[in-house]
Amino acid sequence: MEKVSERILQGLGEKECRGLLHSIFLSAPIPIWISQKGRFKVVNHNVIENLGFTEEELLNMHPLDVVHPEDREKVRETALAMLRGEHVEPYVFRAVTKSGEIQWCIGT
Repeated sequence: MEKVSERILQGLGEKECRGLLHSIFLSAPIPIWISQKGRFKVVNHNVIENLGFTEEELLNMHPLDVVHPEDREKVRETALAMLRGEHVEPYVFRAVTKSGEIQWCIGT
């Protein structure tokens, strides 16, 4: 049996789907980003607000640049596992803000 949400998404055109996903992404109450080819590609306002970098600064950074050096290998390995399609439990890591403060984060 087809879910209602699946029917709704199938009825939307590509432009409508992009607009819907863009709205969800930008209004999410948590930091969300997309990275590609070793750089942040898109960041939402919560990433900017929590880390203190401008959007332009972040888009010129590697996602691991904001991860505390002692946690980078764990975050890198977890990201690779996710890309291989493996199930990964939420994990804790530290991020370093532009001002040098440490923020504890949960990655999913």
